[in-house]
Amino acid sequence: MTIAPPTLVVLMASLAAGMALHAGHVCRITWRRYQTFFQDTAERNLSEMFLFIDPRALFTANLMLLILVFAVVAIAGGGLFLATLSALVVGASPPLVYTTLRRRRLRTAVSQLPDMLLSLSTNLRSGLSFTQALETVISHQQAPLGQELALVLRELRIGVPHAEAMDNLHRRLPEVEIQLLTAAMKISREIGGNLAETLERISDTLRKRLQMEGKIHSLTAQGRLQGLVMTGLPVFLVIALNQLEPRAMQFLFSAWYGWATIALIVLLEAVGYHFIQRIVNIDV
Repeated sequence: MTIAPPTLVVLMASLAAGMALHAGHVCRITWRRYQTFFQDTAERNLSEMFLFIDPRALFTANLMLLILVFAVVAIAGGGLFLATLSALVVGASPPLVYTTLRRRRLRTAVSQLPDMLLSLSTNLRSGLSFTQALETVISHQQAPLGQELALVLRELRIGVPHAEAMDNLHRRLPEVEIQLLTAAMKISREIGGNLAETLERISDTLRKRLQMEGKIHSLTAQGRLQGLVMTGLPVFLVIALNQLEPRAMQFLFSAWYGWATIALIVLLEAVGYHFIQRIVNIDV
């Protein structure tokens, strides 16, 4: 049985329309899942850092940034491939932003520890109880350490055990210095001892440790800068060559071997930057 050409055209058109509708449905579902994942992740990460921003507004800002980056790269002559790649990189950057903000917040909290411990020790020596001394310290302590200590005080007031409150503090601020503080407080709570003197010694130890880390950070600043320059140099070189010799560079963005070259460059750049950071990051 032979199908007439008009009937074949109708069948092919129906099949194409069905595939288009299915693809559109899949795209809508994927987009909604991405939006839900983005908003849930943003709300969870920002709330842990005491940043209360509307996730929907943040998602809208991220979408506008994607469109802006895509348009700027395309207008600058980067081509469709480079513009799409840049937009995808920006779209995948929020987890890196959250990690950077969380790491900065942790280091800020650790840098506030010596003064806080010294103030807490002074209040304990003056005859105040631990809860009263902690409340006095919190009233003058800046964020982020003040926010975390206020949460500890709130937990203690509602009946949370002291050891559990200290464990929660270390879970929110997973740093060695915080672990040292919480361990000292739990041991002093269980077996007794002069907590004020213990906190004063910890404060002096942490202050010397932070001073040593600051010296190391200053001495390795040149190495970190060299790592950033060496990582960014190939990117600027590709952009410059694309402006000077667009016909010669078009194969880099249009042929499969050009994409393979870009993938290899990105991989080698990531490996090189990782090893440079491992070299300049010295643990004290």
